[in-house]
Amino acid sequence: LRPYQHAGMVWLDFLGEHGLGGVLADDMGLGKTLQVLAHLLAEKRKRHLRGTADKPALVVMPTSLVPNWQSEAARFAPTLKVLVLHGELRHGEYPRLGASDLVLTTYALLSRDIESLRQCPF
Repeated sequence: LRPYQHAGMVWLDFLGEHGLGGVLADDMGLGKTLQVLAHLLAEKRKRHLRGTADKPALVVMPTSLVPNWQSEAARFAPTLKVLVLHGELRHGEYPRLGASDLVLTTYALLSRDIESLRQCPF
């Protein structure tokens, strides 16, 4: 991570340790995806994802960003178990929610799938 990306990850860690929510926002192309993936890897190491907590992280995004998140996760965080809930066959993937570290879905599908998503603690 670059220094500013590391600072963003540390901030996300701080928020998580204190049970706070927040938004990581800056200009496009500065590595927010990478910062979040690094934070999630730290959470997994602390067993806050799956493990003893058995809670995946949910990331909701515009449809156009799904392939980028998939490739960034595969490249920089290959140990994360990523589940993509997208497309017509997504309903068959819901049984895998609890076995995932990171669940990706889109704004458009969130409202359609909210009842199914509510069944899983994130």
